[in-house]
Amino acid sequence: MKIMESRYQSLVSALEGLKEVSVPLVGKAGGIFGVANLSDDEGIYVFIPWIARFFGISIDNAINLFLGFLLVTGLGVGYLCFHLLFKKTVSRLMAFFGLTLLGIAAYRFSDVYIVQMFAVTVIVPPALLIHQKGVKFKGLVIGFLALAGLIVGYANLTRSQSGTSVFFFLILWTAFQKPFYAKEKIYSFLILVLFALIPLYHFKHLDKERDEFLVKNNPSYQPISVAHPLWHALYLGLGYRPNSYGIEWNDTFAWEKVKSVDPKAVYLSDEYNRILKEQYLSILKNDPGFVARNFLLKSLRVGYYFLLFFNFGLLAYFYVKPTYEVVLPFLPLIFWAALPGVLIMPASPYLLGMISAAAIFGIYLTGFALDQYFMKRKKA
Repeated sequence: MKIMESRYQSLVSALEGLKEVSVPLVGKAGGIFGVANLSDDEGIYVFIPWIARFFGISIDNAINLFLGFLLVTGLGVGYLCFHLLFKKTVSRLMAFFGLTLLGIAAYRFSDVYIVQMFAVTVIVPPALLIHQKGVKFKGLVIGFLALAGLIVGYANLTRSQSGTSVFFFLILWTAFQKPFYAKEKIYSFLILVLFALIPLYHFKHLDKERDEFLVKNNPSYQPISVAHPLWHALYLGLGYRPNSYGIEWNDTFAWEKVKSVDPKAVYLSDEYNRILKEQYLSILKNDPGFVARNFLLKSLRVGYYFLLFFNFGLLAYFYVKPTYEVVLPFLPLIFWAALPGVLIMPASPYLLGMISAAAIFGIYLTGFALDQYFMKRKKA
């Protein structure tokens, strides 16, 4: 499966470091130890090298195994839940076909973007099934919430914010579960938060181990705080279309812009992001119309992807007329997952979380519409 070249080289370095010193997130390149990851998407630099070492396989095979597991597991959970949700064969076949198309799209994108699809497909369909069956707050639900919290946490650490939209979905979903008493809804929220924090503390521990090792073994190393380059992405996002500022969706363009302001700035450093923040806010202040048009064009593109994957769900919505308990949890899920496309770049891989949410919602509504239609025909 495909993965960005820079990530691939970092994974090779991470595996070399792990084999030699058994400390995750320590990379080795050119005989020098350093940080394996250069962004906050740390998960792949922990899991994939570990898989490669544990099974004694190449980094390429470990990549395929890791991403393939996410893809197959996500689709498998979706298939099973929709099979249990729907009663008619035609509805189940429609769900299988829809999920398969989503899987093909995710496979084409590959890379860490698959995590966005996985987080949605492995959590949302079971939540819909629990809601539909009216399951009470017992062991099954508690286990689901705990596992969902862990998935949200590790998903966010593997692809930035890929689990956040699902977390918002779960909060509203919990609030609208009629079989849950008020105190059980509070317990549900606490379970979600607690288990979502476990991966965060786990990776903080790994970061500490990495830094302690590098401080001892690399005299020039200074502990760093990896973070997603927000202002880098926002600034380059202004280059979605040809513009009078000459901004292009190209990392090199942002780097050259920073160097023109401060030749001593380090790539993706705090100073680097401060400069791009100032550049972005300056354009926003002096030419708000340009920024607004940029957002509008990107929003239209995002809307196109939503309708493409929601498709028959739009018609089914008016036929089924779902309750607010079903609809409202999807709103923050879709909105948050769509933000990268609106604020940064509406490239389909960045929107795979929203695409997955649209597909799941559309399949859910269409399946029930088909069930209702054929049941009415049978009674008639």
